[in-house]
Amino acid sequence: MLQGGALEAQGRLAAAAALYETTAQSFPECAEPIEAYANALARMGQSERALAQFQCALQRRPDSANAHFRIGEILAQLGRYRESVPHFERAVALKPDWLEARELSGRMLWICHEYGAAAKVWREWRAAQAEAARSQGLDPQQFRILDPVWTRWLGNHAHLDAYVKIGLLGWRKPVPIKLLAPRGKVANEAYLALWRDYVEVVSAPEEIERLSALTGVLGDSLHTMLVDEVPTYYTNAIAVVQAEWERQGRAPLLQLSEEERERGWQMLASLGIPRTAWFACLHVREPGFWNEADDRTNRPRVASIRSYLPAIEHIVSRGGWVVRLGDSSMQALAPMPGLIDYARSDAKSDWMDVFLCASCRFLIGTNSALYQVCITFGTPSVATNWVPLSSFPMSGRDIVLPKRLRSRADGTELPFDAVLRLPRDAPFGQLFDHHRLDLIDNTPEEILEGVEEMLQRSDGVWESSDEARARVERFSEIAALHRVTVNGSIGERFLARHAGLLA
Repeated sequence: MLQGGALEAQGRLAAAAALYETTAQSFPECAEPIEAYANALARMGQSERALAQFQCALQRRPDSANAHFRIGEILAQLGRYRESVPHFERAVALKPDWLEARELSGRMLWICHEYGAAAKVWREWRAAQAEAARSQGLDPQQFRILDPVWTRWLGNHAHLDAYVKIGLLGWRKPVPIKLLAPRGKVANEAYLALWRDYVEVVSAPEEIERLSALTGVLGDSLHTMLVDEVPTYYTNAIAVVQAEWERQGRAPLLQLSEEERERGWQMLASLGIPRTAWFACLHVREPGFWNEADDRTNRPRVASIRSYLPAIEHIVSRGGWVVRLGDSSMQALAPMPGLIDYARSDAKSDWMDVFLCASCRFLIGTNSALYQVCITFGTPSVATNWVPLSSFPMSGRDIVLPKRLRSRADGTELPFDAVLRLPRDAPFGQLFDHHRLDLIDNTPEEILEGVEEMLQRSDGVWESSDEARARVERFSEIAALHRVTVNGSIGERFLARHAGLLA
């Protein structure tokens, strides 16, 4: 077993798995080798084989909390959320002090629309966490810790917006927040710097090591937030908090200094955009950054950049510019008047990413980190090719164009009500594969219409017909039945094209 662990540490997972398999065969009465074998298979991406091995381990040792927990994790990864619930519950029953299992158990219940049961489990988790802190001589309200997961990826980092707003709205007791941000492992240092007025950023290695040991009992989860002391899933928390923030007419949390804006406009000038011009940003998730082409998990959130070309041309025809965001793995775009392929340029940097999100007239985006960053600056978005429908974009000025779902069984499209009955807030390919559903991308015409609507709304000249308003209201009613908070609106022309989905 020790040799297998050494092989895993070296990244030699196949060799470690073979060793664990041999050991399990040699000691058929022991569960540990087979659990180690299953863990190695899971790390290799062989989820179905790993699941079978963990189930075999349970036959040898039915009281293995670890096996139940890992089965629950794998079932969730495969989009089989309902099946995962009893395994997480069993892990908690077998090991009541396993705080992570409690939090994850509540999360699975929420995704399965079991809101009351989820809240109960989460309250028990928070109570157990506080009791564990007091047993170590710690005050649960002395300070709260946000572990490095909050800053490792830009999308996670943007969740700070709702988390901080909860406190500013008086929906959380005022306690100091310590954000752990290891040097060299932060997604965007320029974005991090803007949050120092709201949280204490901890970067010293010794202090991070000390506080990391306390995150289990003093940490706040990225995925479960307290909204007015009621625990809820983070996507719902973000929507509810933003709705109240806008209702009170409060300003965005973040803004750039005049010096930062001047620096950004100097860079734009060097790229050819005159200071008198306006610009929109464009970010279309592609299969490069996370290798989504071979990754079932993230594949639903990608789209073809070519379907956005008519929208780009329309913005340019209106006197605007388009700055394409992203990274160098993205497909190169042919040169076009008014288009800056910033993602593949030497001008790309952390601080320029932030400036562009904060300064553009609006973002044409997909379900990705940059959309969430825009929210923190109050920048509206045309959220295209959006999935999942239940995690509705959060700003009141956003326009949403969702991907539609088609049944593989009979080729029919799912109405919005049926889409919202699926396990919620899960954009992962395994979920749609499990339910035998295909996603239908937005057409170039739909994207163009969404951009035209955003432009006319921002100019104050958009006019909605009675029929359009009725369709928007009907969608909001359907969403409310499934406890989905709708701040923005599905594009009116999109709804007119697909009015049958409102049935």
